[in-house]
Amino acid sequence: MSFETNTGSQESGSQTNENEILPSAAGVNWVKAEVVFGAPSMGCAGAGICKIIANGLNIKQTCTKVSALIAVTEPGSIIMQFSKKSMKPRFEAFHFRERVFRVQESFLLPEFLLVQLALNSAPYLINPGIYPVKEHDDWMIVIF
Repeated sequence: MSFETNTGSQESGSQTNENEILPSAAGVNWVKAEVVFGAPSMGCAGAGICKIIANGLNIKQTCTKVSALIAVTEPGSIIMQFSKKSMKPRFEAFHFRERVFRVQESFLLPEFLLVQLALNSAPYLINPGIYPVKEHDDWMIVIF
């Protein structure tokens, strides 16, 4: 299954029901992970998602990781909440400038994440595009 690319038709300042996107939302299966930004074919340079690593897995990683909470919504979208506390200011400025998140190339969700999110059909792709960002307290939130 492939997610539709969001081309920014939703205004980044528009209101969203907070219960749908906050870590405290009841009944949502949140998975903790570490995300490396960038494009996989560019050695994690550029914009997008380069890698998603299972939380607590000590892999020798030279690229900077950001803590994230990841969940699936009813319509089949993926929500990623990136911890601003785990993010260097220059990463926030680059990857979330103008309150959009750019994805240069498709990213295939890793198997461990499919299992933890109880997604039965694979592959799941995050497609290239420009996605609105919502900022809430210590989180930068993107719905793919």
